[in-house]
Amino acid sequence: MVHRPEEKVFSKQAVCISTAAGAGMRSTIKDMADSTFFWGCARTYKLGVAVMETRWEMVKPKIKRKIEKKTDSIAKKILSREGKGMDKRKETLEKMTEFRNRKVKFSSADVKQIYYDSFPKNERMPFPMMVAMSKLWNTEFLEFFDGDTLCGFVYYAHIGEIVFVMFFAVDKTLRSKGYGSAILREMQNKYPDKKIIISIEPCDPQAPDIEVRRKRKDFYMRNGYKETGYMMKLNGVVQEIIIANGEFGKKQFRIFFLLYSNGTMWPQIWKQT
Repeated sequence: MVHRPEEKVFSKQAVCISTAAGAGMRSTIKDMADSTFFWGCARTYKLGVAVMETRWEMVKPKIKRKIEKKTDSIAKKILSREGKGMDKRKETLEKMTEFRNRKVKFSSADVKQIYYDSFPKNERMPFPMMVAMSKLWNTEFLEFFDGDTLCGFVYYAHIGEIVFVMFFAVDKTLRSKGYGSAILREMQNKYPDKKIIISIEPCDPQAPDIEVRRKRKDFYMRNGYKETGYMMKLNGVVQEIIIANGEFGKKQFRIFFLLYSNGTMWPQIWKQT
């Protein structure tokens, strides 16, 4: 998963603390709590307070009292539950070690449904073509499972120093449960020395789904990706380029497409102004 669990952590407890003006505080705590869960912590407590100050002495007395009340409550719970939770986390470990992947087949109807649910028709490749392409040495089409539950898939190509993720999606009924982060982590673990490139819809303020686009970009940023400052247009679709594990090179990415497509794909790539 996002982090591999360790048995020595199963009896430990964690506290996730976030202070902010309010915006982003809940998502920050959730991300931290997801991490402690996947480490195997027996219990995780959340303490989020919008202090609206940068120095403790400037925090309003009412907010200070609120913080003290919450911390006292959490401290009492930690003391009362010290050393408990070992068996629960052993069960969690057994479940989490079942997270696995395998190649997508022509008959993988559930993956096809996730694909159709996640991408508009004008952005999709024919599903049979994707499965056929994955038979090549430089293309992978993988479905991911948590036990027997299909979580999502990733379709990507790799040549030289570059891995280009073309399609990646999680079952819409399983989103916000850490599976997307887990799949990205699996990719990073598999290609620690390669540049992993993903293209996403640009956060155009005029886009009707701007909030969805921002959340999607924030998700990737939280999982180790960063902006490159470049855009690309392929098959009439404009996307923003983001990357993990290195710096983006326009020439290198063009060569990747040239080699992968035998010269048939030549996307427009330009620096954002």
